[in-house]
Amino acid sequence: MQTGVADFRGDGEFIMSVKRFIPDFQLLEGNSKITLLLNDYPNNTAAGSSLGPFTVTSSTDKVDTRARARLVALKIENDAVGETWRYGTLRLDAKPDGRR
Repeated sequence: MQTGVADFRGDGEFIMSVKRFIPDFQLLEGNSKITLLLNDYPNNTAAGSSLGPFTVTSSTDKVDTRARARLVALKIENDAVGETWRYGTLRLDAKPDGRR
């Protein structure tokens, strides 16, 4: 049955290619910097995407990236005083892939 949700069977068996992500901020005042933290194995130290950090505003629809990893985490930062945010759901355009 098709659900429209990506099916990554193997739970970390495959490398994932992330083409873009949608910053789903429920509330965003000011700018935020988003870094994708990438890992191939759970015990490895996370490495930031070479294309980040990405500056996101309230008008940002999507952020294009070419990240590859088994595990992806999101790091959200603010630089100025008074900038606040509330994040919704992490949405990635991802597909199973291999290393380059």
